[in-house]
Amino acid sequence: MLRSYYASESFNVLNVREIGGRKLNIVGSKVLQGILPGSKLDIKGTWVRSKYGMQVDVHHVTIVSFDPNAGFVESLLSHCVKDERERLDPILREIVRIHGDGAREILMSGTYGGTDEERRCARRLADVLEIKEQKDRRMAMLARLHRLGLSGPVAERMWTAFWDDAVDVLEAFPHEVALEIPGIPFSVADRIAFTHGVEYDPFTRIKTVVRHACDLASENGHCFVDRDILVEGVLRILASSPTTGIPPGEDPTVYVQRAISSSEGSGIVVMDSSRRVYPYACDEAEEVIARNVAVRMSSRSRGRTGLHANPDRLVEMVTADAPVEYSPEQVMAVRAALDNPLSIITGGPGTGKTTVCRAIVRCFESAGLRVSMCSPTGRGAKRLAESVDRDASTIHRLLEYRPDDGTWGRNCLDQIGAGAVIVDEVSMVDVHLLRALLDAMPGVARVVFVGDSDQLPSIGPGRVLWDMMDSGCVPTTVLSTIFRQSGDNDLVPVSHAVRTGGTPSIPSLSRPVSVDVGCWMSECSDPISARDSIHGLMVEIGTAMGIDPGDVQVLTPMRIGPLGTVNLNLVLQEALNPQRPGDRECRWGGSTFRIGDKVMQTRNDAHSEVYNGDMGVVVEIARSGIAIDFQGIGEVGYAGSQLESIEHCWAVTCHKSQGSEFDAGIVIMHDAHRRMLRRNLLYTALTRFSKLAVVVGKRSAVRQAVLDAREQVRCTTLGERIRRTSELLGSLRAS
Repeated sequence: MLRSYYASESFNVLNVREIGGRKLNIVGSKVLQGILPGSKLDIKGTWVRSKYGMQVDVHHVTIVSFDPNAGFVESLLSHCVKDERERLDPILREIVRIHGDGAREILMSGTYGGTDEERRCARRLADVLEIKEQKDRRMAMLARLHRLGLSGPVAERMWTAFWDDAVDVLEAFPHEVALEIPGIPFSVADRIAFTHGVEYDPFTRIKTVVRHACDLASENGHCFVDRDILVEGVLRILASSPTTGIPPGEDPTVYVQRAISSSEGSGIVVMDSSRRVYPYACDEAEEVIARNVAVRMSSRSRGRTGLHANPDRLVEMVTADAPVEYSPEQVMAVRAALDNPLSIITGGPGTGKTTVCRAIVRCFESAGLRVSMCSPTGRGAKRLAESVDRDASTIHRLLEYRPDDGTWGRNCLDQIGAGAVIVDEVSMVDVHLLRALLDAMPGVARVVFVGDSDQLPSIGPGRVLWDMMDSGCVPTTVLSTIFRQSGDNDLVPVSHAVRTGGTPSIPSLSRPVSVDVGCWMSECSDPISARDSIHGLMVEIGTAMGIDPGDVQVLTPMRIGPLGTVNLNLVLQEALNPQRPGDRECRWGGSTFRIGDKVMQTRNDAHSEVYNGDMGVVVEIARSGIAIDFQGIGEVGYAGSQLESIEHCWAVTCHKSQGSEFDAGIVIMHDAHRRMLRRNLLYTALTRFSKLAVVVGKRSAVRQAVLDAREQVRCTTLGERIRRTSELLGSLRAS
């Protein structure tokens, strides 16, 4: 229960009492603004040390209930500035002492007191009470909206739109509101409708399902859905509901098609002439990116003079001083970065992408440009900074992401102060992130995208690297010459054989494990024997590499099954970090956490600057939660439902490993995962390791993965839009 608080424009400190009676301070920015004493809260945050002691830095808050009469004095005074609080406090407490429950009426009259000072204070308290009651109504409404299943930001949007009528409107018109207010799931709207017996409009309800189905497509990486496929998806969702809601006598397919057309007119979706249906945000993101790319590429002559004075001399100067000899491909990549507003460098491991980045940075700096480097993940940014010997950050930090409201501090109105930007691991960037990135870059800035086009695409919607390459409008240099091979280590050649669809030569594992051979095959006929061999192999690899067995990373295609991450992590926890007498454990859901556990963050947390895929080690377990040490970030605390964003990671999926690099590890390739086996999945897994990889499973699974070059089809039109916009700009310039 919230007792009192301090608030400023950018920072809030709330003093709360836990259910068990302990008092503590919670701190935050916008997430805590407007929360008043008397509020019962469910908070998610991180324990932090400060000069005032341990505090909770709050990331998310849900208002469970609100009692406007709780802490009446503290609540009323919290609306006053410090000096005013000191002046009004004794008079307010005297009124409450004398009149008790009648104090509110006395204050509202503004007539209390015998002296002039008492009367002035009473009138001021009457004004403050009116302000408090307005805010009390807001808090009570937010608490009711939270109980209906709305998240904090969505509840705020409801209050802003409907004020005191928010709950009544939602309960009376749940589907209509779900169309107007972003973030209200169809399931919540439908549950409210059936719970309250709402006589809904069938057409509006189906438009809500259309939005929901488009959102699901985005979650699977698509920027659009073919209209006929969308109709089928909507009908499936309706079939699983208490009723389809389609009026008798109406053809379901035709009815849903009409709903889709109507949704387009309502700004929910956009449908083009080819009957491709886009969620509005995806359509806007693709269009903005296409215009941005086309405009930048059409304005080559407006670049900085320092780059155009003598680019050949710049390249010659930088490459001449380098300790390695540059290949023609690498020189072309450097020259393309100097000559073009946008350029792409792609290539597999060992092809010299890092060497090229170093040269490009030196060229830009020699021309007087300020260079910013970024990557989608914290681990990628750290690796980029170390390899190029310059500062690098995550894209979110570069653009000053604001997690409280989901906006960006750097945008088209307040762009970053850089003359050149290098973006690494761009294959992991989705359309929404690329749109934000390009918006925040000055029009004259050089932008260099670096990535591996043979890896898996982003988790979010789109395939931006491939679409920009396929457009033919962004100069692309493909690095194919392998430089990283040394001695007899054949890990890089094996990776490249997989990439090109060749038969990789992987020798059968011999004991003891030798690091002279970079890639081994340990054959296991059935999944159980493969699972049981993992721990022993981790110990052997750790001994050969001189590292802890727990640092040997296991990659597997799936989460479920005997060789899935869930089962493997249970087995490996008992083998590598078993329970010891007297040691504390923290249990949450189906997981048990112990000191020394290797864990991974599964959601972005910009407050703590811990992002999806960051790995750490549990270093402390207390009664209230656990502390995790993330390399390069420090200790971060987790308690309660925060633990839902943490999972063990001795074994992770190949998708989750994107952006990571490990010295050594195990790649599971077994027929048990046959439906997931693809060339780019095996290639992504092998290229996560720099020195040693042991493939565990069956050679038939490796062959199936290599031969299956099918990529997960993603429905996007970014490449098409870039071409179309570039052609339009070209024709306008020609005329």
